[in-house]
Amino acid sequence: MKGCRGAKSGPTLPCQNILFDQKPGPGKTDLLFESILVFTLCAFGVYIVRRLLLKPINILTEEVERIGKGNFEHKIDIHTGDEIESLAKGFNKMGEALKGFYYDLEEKIRERTAALKASETKYRALMEQAYDAIFLVNPDNGRIMEVNLQAEMLTGLSKEELLNIKYWDLYPQHMGNQAVEQFNKGIKRGFTTLHDVPIKKGDGETAWVDISARIVGYNNVKVYHTVMKDITERKKEEERLSMTSEQLARSTMVMLEQD
Repeated sequence: MKGCRGAKSGPTLPCQNILFDQKPGPGKTDLLFESILVFTLCAFGVYIVRRLLLKPINILTEEVERIGKGNFEHKIDIHTGDEIESLAKGFNKMGEALKGFYYDLEEKIRERTAALKASETKYRALMEQAYDAIFLVNPDNGRIMEVNLQAEMLTGLSKEELLNIKYWDLYPQHMGNQAVEQFNKGIKRGFTTLHDVPIKKGDGETAWVDISARIVGYNNVKVYHTVMKDITERKKEEERLSMTSEQLARSTMVMLEQD
């Protein structure tokens, strides 16, 4: 047998390979086997979870998103024999119900839109056929939203010009504050009636009107429906009669004084 020499000089000892001559005991072999078995079972468990649980859930999530985007006719096809399949069937039933509700809602919207369009057309026709000037005014800020042809003729302004001004801009400048106050009172009450109101025309002349206004619904919004009846000719006639009466009174006084 060969000997091994130590670090210091001394007698030669038998050389034993401590690392390679020792064989693993039965306990270490069992531990290694158990570790491999546990790792294998964990890997298999992960595979089972992904295969039987996570994958159906991911599929369910994707399919539900498709239904959520409006594809109510889409069917979720999952056959796992568990709660996930029951949930998929529940979503399919929900999609059927939503499809019916959506189609009913679309039909009602179409009917409502057609009715509103017909009502608006009829209202527009009535406005254009009216003998008086009509202004639809925003009750919140006084801006003119719509007018008829008579409004253009009364004011001497085009529709585009009228839609770019506010209600009280129709009054003479010195009546601006009074016009705003009358407008706000009318909005608060819901209606107003005014007589012998002067408004300024585009050419600088003055027109006289009687005003009748009230809050009404138009295109699903509230508007201040204002009707102006042109009484300019009547006012001129009254002024002529007044002047004639004054002249006649003066003439009578002169004749009496001469007598």
